[in-house]
Amino acid sequence: MQRLSRRGGREVRASVAVIVAFTILSYAHLLAAQEVKSSYAKPVASDGVPWYRRAINFFFFDIDTNYIATDRYRMNVALRSDITCDNYTLREGRGDDYRALTISQRPGYTLGIYAGWEVITAGWSVNIAEVLDDGDAGRRNTDYRFSLMGTFIGCDLYYRNYLDGFEITRSEGLGLDSGNDRQRREVEGVEARVAGFNAWYIFNRRRLAYPAVYAHSSRQKRSCGSVMLGLSYTLHDFDIDAAEFPDDYDDFMERHSELTHVSYHNVSLGVGYTYNFAFLGRFTANLTLLPSVSYHISRMEQTDDREPIYKNLNCDVLAKGGVTYNTGRFFAGCTGQFRMYLNRKDRAAIVNNSAVVSLFMGINFWGKK
Repeated sequence: MQRLSRRGGREVRASVAVIVAFTILSYAHLLAAQEVKSSYAKPVASDGVPWYRRAINFFFFDIDTNYIATDRYRMNVALRSDITCDNYTLREGRGDDYRALTISQRPGYTLGIYAGWEVITAGWSVNIAEVLDDGDAGRRNTDYRFSLMGTFIGCDLYYRNYLDGFEITRSEGLGLDSGNDRQRREVEGVEARVAGFNAWYIFNRRRLAYPAVYAHSSRQKRSCGSVMLGLSYTLHDFDIDAAEFPDDYDDFMERHSELTHVSYHNVSLGVGYTYNFAFLGRFTANLTLLPSVSYHISRMEQTDDREPIYKNLNCDVLAKGGVTYNTGRFFAGCTGQFRMYLNRKDRAAIVNNSAVVSLFMGINFWGKK
């Protein structure tokens, strides 16, 4: 098996670290000088105000205080527990010739600490089971996230590296005892690495507080919805060692050896809708649906050492939701996110579904003047 390059992993992690560091340094000294008051909901005089401060006020602090409660604190710290689940379905053919194999990562339970300063949030999570396990530390899964979130514009950066914990959860038409085998079977020899970003723009910028649920830095006072524009980029590596799989799947792996190593870039652009429902004074619930048209550039490994490039248009879907209780000083809640990617080549395809459910609680501090 041709394993994912360790050097490639270090390069991806280094790239993510550089992006995060650059973003923090670029905005930190600008945000430190801001004294955000409810008057930002009104026109701000531009005389004597540098252009970059006007831009920051416009993109991150210009709100309608009839709909959004003014932030009273600069920083917050939160504990968050995530339940993550990714699966990959390798499929080919149609009708009676349809065959499919679903490989899932065992649900991961992580615990992390996240800190936010104004509109910047960063955090790190560890897998609870792996911390308690005495196994090889170099084979542990990793998960890093960074967010820049304002009133109507924002961006999430992420990096995930899964080196173990995969199972075959479903197979169809592969000559097993049953036509639809749902018995879980642990497998070795699967690795997946994902890095990328999600960015969005909220059109109803002054009345809908997207951070109210996902960054806990504001509170929606009156229910409101908005059309949104989304842009995302994903770099994805998926690698299988067919020799590690049960003999039942040899024929499928031999016929589709190009699917055992897939590396692709995915750029998605979509228009969706998001809605904040404010209820019981301090609760905010959100529901977001963002279908996108995506452009894939894929490399699939071949047995003759050639790596052809496939380019095609596909459809991706991002769905998010959550509810937050926020008193101004304390906050708690839960969120969920689901995303689907489709990577196809002729009659064969890989469908990647990714889901994350998060529980969190924290405190705001360092009051604004």
